[in-house]
Amino acid sequence: MLEANGVDLVLNGHSHSYERSYFLNGHYGDSDSFDSILHTAGVTGMGDGRSGGDGEYLKFQTGGGTPTGTVYITAGSSGKISGGSLDHEAMYASINSLGSGILNVMGDRLDLQFIDQNGALQDYFTIVKEATLPVDLSYFRGSVIEQTTWLSWKSNREIGHAGYEVQHSTDGQLWTALTYVEGSQQNMQGAVYEFAHLTTEPGMHFYRLKSIDLDGSEEYSELLSFKIAAAVELSISPNPANNYLKIQGKLSSNLVRITDFSGQHIGAFMANNGKIDVSQLKTGVHLITLQTDQGSISRHFVKH
Repeated sequence: MLEANGVDLVLNGHSHSYERSYFLNGHYGDSDSFDSILHTAGVTGMGDGRSGGDGEYLKFQTGGGTPTGTVYITAGSSGKISGGSLDHEAMYASINSLGSGILNVMGDRLDLQFIDQNGALQDYFTIVKEATLPVDLSYFRGSVIEQTTWLSWKSNREIGHAGYEVQHSTDGQLWTALTYVEGSQQNMQGAVYEFAHLTTEPGMHFYRLKSIDLDGSEEYSELLSFKIAAAVELSISPNPANNYLKIQGKLSSNLVRITDFSGQHIGAFMANNGKIDVSQLKTGVHLITLQTDQGSISRHFVKH
């Protein structure tokens, strides 16, 4: 109920310890059911909430609904500590020390610090509400074709914008920069961008954009995630093709789907004895999607 009504911070006491959660959304089960990707809000929700660290917690307004993200704190150690395991997985900080929390709210910014009995700063974080990206993104999307992830994004406008850093992760927590794409700096009409990443390793792959302004400020896009299947021994020939395509490899279904290069659906076709009649297709580059025991596999081919 608290999260559904947009509560930013929940304070509890009487535990004789200090514990502070990540920026949570939807975690209501036992400790071992916590998933840092599924149960946190925003691109920085699984981090420390600090501007000099993983980034402040950003509470966005999305689709006209209630902004998501709540920090839960147990602060009951101002006069007594009693220890305990302090090992709840949803907690970023778990501190068995005498101390007090200092809360400061100014406009759409909330800052909280935990100071111990010796005056040392033990924990701190920031929540920024109604945060906006330096660039107005229309979309950020992608698809996987032949072990390659194809990313595309479009901005509605760019004002004082330097560019984008495309970042990749295999666990949604540790990120590496793949490339830097220069922005339009001053463009009220926006622009379209594309990037291809050859991802041969099977498993989960995560992507995000770091948008950088000319003044050095930066923000992150939403996450995209894809599951890359192990490489499948599957081929089509001849390529280019005139009348027929022959499929070499094991299919789980003889029904295949063909689109044109822009993604426009052309139709569903039956593979009879591994052959597909493509004689009626228009000349150009096409994409054929096949079903295997390991999932959908797509291949490009040229129709002459």
